Formats: sequence, C-alpha cells, structure tokens
Amino acid sequence: MALSARVVTLKSAARLSADLAFGDTGMIDDIEHVVGLGTRVAAYSPRASLYSRLGEPEVGPDSKPTGRLVFDSRRLRAELLPKAAFVLENEVAAAELDQAILARQNEWLTLYRYADDLFTEIDKASQSKLASLTLLRGLVDDHHNQIEKAYSDEEALNDPLKLIDNPKHDPAIRPTTINTVKLSGVGTVEKGSDMQHEGLGFNGGVPWTHELQHQVYVAGKKTAAGSWEPYTDPEPALVAQQITSIVQSDGITHPRLENHMRHERMVVDLSDELLAASVYSKRIPYLKQIWKNELDGIDLEIRKLQLAYIGTFLFSSFDGSVTATFKQRGDRAKLGEPVARVENDSTLLLSGQVVCAAAPVIGQPIKVVTKQVYGDNASPSLTLNGSVVQVRGVDGLAGRWNVIFEVANSGAVKIPAGYDFDPDPRYTTVSIG
Repeated sequence: MALSARVVTLKSAARLSADLAFGDTGMIDDIEHVVGLGTRVAAYSPRASLYSRLGEPEVGPDSKPTGRLVFDSRRLRAELLPKAAFVLENEVAAAELDQAILARQNEWLTLYRYADDLFTEIDKASQSKLASLTLLRGLVDDHHNQIEKAYSDEEALNDPLKLIDNPKHDPAIRPTTINTVKLSGVGTVEKGSDMQHEGLGFNGGVPWTHELQHQVYVAGKKTAAGSWEPYTDPEPALVAQQITSIVQSDGITHPRLENHMRHERMVVDLSDELLAASVYSKRIPYLKQIWKNELDGIDLEIRKLQLAYIGTFLFSSFDGSVTATFKQRGDRAKLGEPVARVENDSTLLLSGQVVCAAAPVIGQPIKVVTKQVYGDNASPSLTLNGSVVQVRGVDGLAGRWNVIFEVANSGAVKIPAGYDFDPDPRYTTVSIG
C-alpha cells in the first residue's frame, strides 16, 4: 500500500552534472567554437572511441606500410576539435608528437622493415665470425709454440749462424741487422773461358782480386803456381759481386720473453672478442622478438605523447548543456581548475524533507504530482515517476525524513534544475510505494 508523504522542502537538481577541468596547465586556445552558456554539448570519450586506434600504422598508396603511425597531431586535431568544449594551446605538444613519429619511421626504414632478411644475414655472419675467432685463437697458440720451439732447439747451438737468432745461452741479445749489397762492373776475360771463381758468375770466369768498381778491368789470371799472367785473347764481360755485412744495435731485446708477452696480449684480446661474439650469438634466436619489443617500446613512447596531446582537448562525458563558465578564450587554466559546468536534466534528483507515517525505503517507487508548475492557473500539471535513492532520519517520532528521489524528466514540459516545489499539499503531493 502506498504511503502518502507531505512535502516540507523539495528542490530539483540535475542527476548528471560535472565541472569540466583540464588535466594539465595551459592557455585556453582562441578558437571560434569554444562553448558558452546554454551551449549543447555531446558526450565524447577518447578512451572508448580513439585509444584503441592510436597505434594504427599508416599505409601508403601502394598499400604497403610507410613506417609512420596514422594519428599524428594533424589527424588527432581533425578528429578531436569538433567534439571538444575547450582546447589548450598545444603547438609544442604537437611538435613533440610529430617528431617522435618521424623518428619512428626512420627506425622502421633502417631496421624493422627488413627484419627477416637482416636476421638471416646476422645469423650467418655471427656463426662465421665465431668460427674465425676460434680458428684464430688456435693459430695464435700454434704461432707461439713454434717460435718457442725454434728458440729451444738444441741443434741451433751447433750452428754459428743460428746463434744470432737463437741464443739459448743468453736470451737477452742485441738485435742484428744483415745487409746485402750487390756490386757490378765490367771486367775482361779470356775468350771461350768457362771458369767460375769466388761466387762470381758471367759468361766465363774471372779471378777475384778486390772489390769491383765501375769500369774496373781485370787483365790477367792466376796460374797454378800463384803468379799472375795476362790473358792471351781477352774480351770485356759484366762482372757481379755480392757483399754481406752484419751489424748489431746497441739495444737489448729478449725474443723469447717478447714472444710470450705478445702471445698473452693476443690471447686477452681474442678472449674478449670471443666472449662478446659468444654472448651475441646467444641473442640471435631471440632477435626478432627483441626487435619487436623495441618497436613496441617506441610505439608506447609515441602513445604517451598522443595521450598528452589528447589531454589538451576538453570533452563532456555526457550529453548536456553548459550552465556555467569559469574561463574564457585566452585565460590560463590550471590543472584541475573548473572551466565550465555541464548538466543533463533528463533525470532529476529531488532532495528535501518529507513527513510520512513510516520510513521510506531505498528502492521504493515514488510519484510526485505538482500542479501549477509556474505558479498560475495556466501552468500545466506534471507527474514525475522515480524511486527513493537516499533516506536519512531527522525526527522519527514526528515522521520527518530527509530524502532524495530520482525521477525522469523527459516530458514535453520539464522541471528545470534548481526548481523549488511548493510544499502546499494542494499543489504538490508525494506517494511512496
């Protein structure tokens, strides 16, 4: 059975009401369509309508990706500006976003576009390098061992010429330089002679008497008795002579120790290279995933800039009308500072105090009938249907209750927000249940 309630006070308010504020600080942009009092605004949610598309790649006229993302500042502005209530000046945010998208395209053209081909080439090159370094490491050891063996060869001690290079008796030696000079000149020989003497070679033989000078003529030959006698039938011939000199420097070297030192240095260097190559080879099976993660990371950085740019546009989350403005074009808006109030009066909250025999219960249906809405006999009567959404006891013994009713306000004639209902029961009645 419905309870009859008498109104003590009852006032309407829009069920949906919000003070719009930016999530950043900046100057309100001087654009023509910025809303004013009484302007109707439509609900828009970037999260629901746009966020899922922010990472969309751009496709060129050839239906192939360009490496850019579709939503740069120009495309976002075209998408958002018609739906925005207010906009902050955002040229810097736009430039940072576009710069990041261009950098992303450069990275994509440099690496990610050819990821499959590069992976194959890198895999082959890594395996080849690792094999070469392993082989080189073995050659370094072999080179060292062969030199060590040469310096420890017992037979070298019996060879006076090898003692210069292989002084096992004294490993610290002075470096030796061997110079060879070839001298040539013209001499005379006996026609038809085939003699060879002291390493001198030509078309015939010639005795070696002294170092040759240019245009030196040897006019005779030694006899068996050791005396000289002239040629009976001489002829000129080219004579060549080779002279070898051995010079030791004043510096002291230690070839065997230096061999060990060079070997250890090469082993250290090659060990570093081998380690780096081995570690990198372990990454190669995961290179495609690594590259994908890197590209996704770039896209996430761009997404941050896209979201920051979107944050310079202010939207209403529901359809409604602007009922108050706190900032105008050219004003500076601080983070969280209200810029405008938007209200939707299609559903009202009626708050006040009523008197009834029993406590209203949340969720109970209610009906509010008001006559002469505008205070004259010509004013229409309205019936508002809804439910109890809040109850607070004020004086239970007297049957007084603070209540809030939620009612639909969608008729041809509407109750305005902020309307005070007449408490006279001749004009306003409330039934609960």
